[in-house]
Amino acid sequence: MKKIFLLSLFMFCCPKLLEANNILILNASSQLGQGVAKHLQQKNHHLFLTARNLQKLKEFEDSTIINLDYTKSTQDLEEKLQGRKLDGIVVITPRPRLGSHYLPKADDWRECFNEGFIGPLEALRVAIPHLQSGGKIVIIGGLTSVSALDAHQHFSVLRMMWLGQAKGLARTLAKDKIHVNTIALGGTLTGSFKEGIKKRAKENGREYKTQLASEVDNIPLKNYATPQQIAHVVSFLLSKDSDHMTGVNIPLDGGFHRSY
Repeated sequence: MKKIFLLSLFMFCCPKLLEANNILILNASSQLGQGVAKHLQQKNHHLFLTARNLQKLKEFEDSTIINLDYTKSTQDLEEKLQGRKLDGIVVITPRPRLGSHYLPKADDWRECFNEGFIGPLEALRVAIPHLQSGGKIVIIGGLTSVSALDAHQHFSVLRMMWLGQAKGLARTLAKDKIHVNTIALGGTLTGSFKEGIKKRAKENGREYKTQLASEVDNIPLKNYATPQQIAHVVSFLLSKDSDHMTGVNIPLDGGFHRSY
């Protein structure tokens, strides 16, 4: 009776400890990745964080830090996950790096595919066998998966590839009760994104707030998303609250795109 009482008291006082999960974040050193990691860390999850530049993750002392360069080897990822079970995987897809020409050269495409799709997909291939039944995969992409944007026409190719891959994974892994969903981001107020707004404000002889207001004027909610807002959606998709969702692409764009 005493043991039951102590266990009940522990569950009442320390619910967060009982809810802790093992979450892998691919590309965690990005500004968005760090924002998501901080949010999940506050929920007492144990994080497996991958990065090419490990210095950017030095503040995450209680996490398992993994050296991962998408263009090279997944060896460290394989070693750090050995014997471990995962409850969730967050894939922050790299931003495509292509020029402004409407038809990039073949070598440019190959580099883009290797870094932005094939490399992360190989890391995902290594990680999926470690997912427990009921596990969640969240793939963070961009708005060009649902809406063509003239300034980012090349992005659509890569984003649509991820969308097709995610839908296939959702259907294939459903038998193992593994859920796969994607998020299509619009503008996100990371530090580098804010710097871009400041630069354009200076070029236009405007204050930051005036430049920001002009850029979000065509967004119904009149703002870009914050990393914290995105982290909350990621957290929801990793939780049991999303247990009847899979194969869904969620636009997080303040209502910008018009398609149904």
